[in-house]
Amino acid sequence: MEQINGWITSGEACERLEIAWRTLYHLHRQSPDFPKLKKIGRSLLWEAKALDAWRDEHPKRQRKKTFVEIRLCIPQHC
Repeated sequence: MEQINGWITSGEACERLEIAWRTLYHLHRQSPDFPKLKKIGRSLLWEAKALDAWRDEHPKRQRKKTFVEIRLCIPQHC
């Protein structure tokens, strides 16, 4: 597919936001402030600037420690 300046595919959006494709579509359907997609032919495209702005407003969550990490106090996770 030919690139359209400023727009990225769903796969590129997932990589950019570091999320799974299911999460991308869940956010698209459930979150009112998530950037809207544009459909061109059969391709779904996302505006890169809008995704970056959304990520700035919604920082990535910190992963919670698992019971094993807490119990064993694994050095890289302490």
